[in-house]
Amino acid sequence: MLIGDYIFIWLSLLISDFFLWFFREPLISEFLIQGLIEEEKLDTYNAPYHEPYVEEIKTEIAKEGSFTLNCLEIIALPWDACNGGMKCDRETTAKNLVRVLRAINESMIQSHFGAEVLDPLFQGLTDIIAADTKEVEHVTAVVYVTRKD
Repeated sequence: MLIGDYIFIWLSLLISDFFLWFFREPLISEFLIQGLIEEEKLDTYNAPYHEPYVEEIKTEIAKEGSFTLNCLEIIALPWDACNGGMKCDRETTAKNLVRVLRAINESMIQSHFGAEVLDPLFQGLTDIIAADTKEVEHVTAVVYVTRKD
């Protein structure tokens, strides 16, 4: 039996108004029309990734029942934190943010859709982020729990 204190860190969301940039409908529809991706491959793509809402974290800890929630802290970075503290225009910020997203997701996307989709996908993503006026914070939830006896 596990006993003691645990700290968990999750990328998280504060609000439900969030979108997975890769699969914004106009971008993917254009890729399907151009034949860059096949509909079957899109239908079978499984990105096992979930950013829980803060309330969801609390609810799941309470529902599971094995832990006492001692503390839940939120670390929120501004949408342009990828600029390393420098003030940049929206296009530069979009490019920097997409570099981060590409570094994380490139191998998984390439293995499923092929290398030929990478540059158009990430350029399209850069264009969408640069044109969007939404400035979504990057949120991390730090959760401190104690295992119940």
